[in-house]
Amino acid sequence: MSAAPSLDFEELYQSSKPKPLFAAVDGTLVRSDVLVASASADLGRVPWRLESLFSAMRQGKAALKDETAARTTIDVFLLPYDEDAVSLIRQSQAANT
Repeated sequence: MSAAPSLDFEELYQSSKPKPLFAAVDGTLVRSDVLVASASADLGRVPWRLESLFSAMRQGKAALKDETAARTTIDVFLLPYDEDAVSLIRQSQAANT
């Protein structure tokens, strides 16, 4: 197994190339927990799925997310976005174009 290439952070920082911007979704970009909103929406539509959600929870958070994502569609236009975070992303995008 070969070693991962080293990354010179100082060189990256000094570079004039556009830098990627990463934003966490839950609690940063969106002022709520998307998993909770998805599970609530799913149970609101089909309450008898509660048992399958509990079963998925016993398998771990990743399994719960998979189960919920497979059964729920979220309207991303209705999520409670943090306007400060959105503004920062737009500023970064404008600076890198």
